[in-house]
Amino acid sequence: MNNEMILAFASIGLMVLSTGWMLVRTRASQRQLNELGQALIRLEDLIHAQNTGIKGIGSSLGGVQLRQQSVADRLEQLEQDSKLTGNAEVVGGSQVYRQAINLAVSGAEAAELAQRFGLSRGEAELMVSFHQLGEKVA
Repeated sequence: MNNEMILAFASIGLMVLSTGWMLVRTRASQRQLNELGQALIRLEDLIHAQNTGIKGIGSSLGGVQLRQQSVADRLEQLEQDSKLTGNAEVVGGSQVYRQAINLAVSGAEAAELAQRFGLSRGEAELMVSFHQLGEKVA
């Protein structure tokens, strides 16, 4: 064999090796792209789940705020009625609510509020949940 043929075979061999190496690298890159695509899908699913949870919390908080506003409106009406009728018991009741709210803000449990101020379990739980949710959202 002459030198030109050896050089031609060497060139062909080098091209085959280069092409093979490029295929190996291309497959590795494709595998990495597939893994990144799967990771992106998982992240999108997590973001969707978090958004759904946040919307649910917002709806719950909105419901608690509506209920709290209803209680506040009721309290205000009771105060106005007590001023018109001179009923001191109703006025004292509004003070009870204020004290219970202050304790709820400071972290008191619903059972303690119900027992200490004679509130219904629902009223006490509403005060506690409203003020605990308010702190978490803020």
